Amino acid sequence: MPKKWRKNLIVNRLKNTLKIIMNKYEVVVIGGGYAGLSCALELSKNDVKSILIEKEKELGGLSRTFSIGDSIFDIGPHIYFNKDKEVVKFWKNLVGDKLQTRKRSNSIFYNSKYIKSPLQVSNTLKQLGIFTTVKIFYSFFMSKIKNRNKAPKTSKDWVVFNFGKELYERFFKVYNEKIWGLPCEEVTSNWAGQRIKSSLSKMIYKSLTRDNDFIIKSFDYPEKGSQTIINAIEKEIILHKKCEILKADKIVSIELNKKQKEYLVKTESGKQILSKTIISSIPIETTLKFLNNKNTFINSLLDKLVYRNLVLCLLNIESTIPISFKNQWIDIHDPNVKALRATNYANYDCKMNSSQYVPVSLEYNCFNKEEIWNASDEEIYKIAINDLIKLKVISKEIKVSYKIVKLEKAYPVYFKGYEEIIKILKQEVSKFPNLEVIGRLGMYKWNNMHHSVKTGILVAKNCIEGTNHNLWDVKGMVSIGKEYND
Repeated sequence: MPKKWRKNLIVNRLKNTLKIIMNKYEVVVIGGGYAGLSCALELSKNDVKSILIEKEKELGGLSRTFSIGDSIFDIGPHIYFNKDKEVVKFWKNLVGDKLQTRKRSNSIFYNSKYIKSPLQVSNTLKQLGIFTTVKIFYSFFMSKIKNRNKAPKTSKDWVVFNFGKELYERFFKVYNEKIWGLPCEEVTSNWAGQRIKSSLSKMIYKSLTRDNDFIIKSFDYPEKGSQTIINAIEKEIILHKKCEILKADKIVSIELNKKQKEYLVKTESGKQILSKTIISSIPIETTLKFLNNKNTFINSLLDKLVYRNLVLCLLNIESTIPISFKNQWIDIHDPNVKALRATNYANYDCKMNSSQYVPVSLEYNCFNKEEIWNASDEEIYKIAINDLIKLKVISKEIKVSYKIVKLEKAYPVYFKGYEEIIKILKQEVSKFPNLEVIGRLGMYKWNNMHHSVKTGILVAKNCIEGTNHNLWDVKGMVSIGKEYND
């Protein structure tokens, strides 16, 4: 090899080595949703040198905000509960009075009728009729007698045991199968149990006694949507100058030096990062495949994990167009309407629109192979308009400005057998030194924003204080009843 070439080779190697040394951090945080952001902020406030890597151009993950003109849309009807003091304090410290309390207003659309939510005895009787109501009660009591010594194994079992087969068939079946894309017999019982935490008899009793604590009747919401909090977190992180934020860059590999117990993270842009600690909020299968791509057994389990995608149709409706949408959101239990939920952000009264427009969104859960996921924007728009007509929000076809948003892997699916898989994957994660997984996708938990923030805060404490908070013990689901205790 000529002397000049040898010299250049040595110089280049030295440059690459220096590049790695220059990019050494105490902690690498992967994913810029609420879980990753809350972790990064807590680390930066405590002088921990870290880097947050987000593949999208904008931070926020599933809590991002979109806009059409002056109208603002969140990804579905987020609601911020005051159940966890630490999480509420986290939000309040960031935005103060911009986190405003609002009275909850939502309804259920079933059989071309609107039923108040939470259920009210008088309203439900009026909408369903006495004959149907009697059938529901009879079904409930028979189910209690028939299943009194049985443990529910599926989502269907849980609902039938607690509400009766009649109510399951009328209300829960369609809505749950829209969510999961699977028959309720193929979904585990834990989701329904976590989410509802009640029974028909309890709901009726609480409704009649007007127990104000039973159903969450008010919630907090940030002015101009969730992006207000996301932007405040980013600003605070930058202010502390301890955490670098890397946007629009994708991780291509993670290598573990077992001898030094140190990770080398490489990104699409060519950045190379050394760190002894990795905190990941990206899908658990992505993290583990980076680290353990030769383990065929683990890879076979990772390939079994299933997610629902989310398609959003955001409609910016001129205020001159007559619409009938008095609620903040509508849960759609009617099989004739394809959408799972519809939201009117103007009714949040949080400066999300001007007086000239009403921002309305419709949500569609789907798998990769489903028609709506592969449909064009115009086709999705037409489906959404048709759904609004069926919902009686509008009386005829309208032409408005719109935006279609497609989000892959929005919701982990609780198929039968998934718990055993996650149990093994938790053990697999624990084999790697200083590797933690957090948030919805990192932990394969259908969670709420509180869970994501909480796991982010706690994992940061583990790094800073040397504590050993078990992140898997943090409850991931909001229940509608006061039994919820996150």
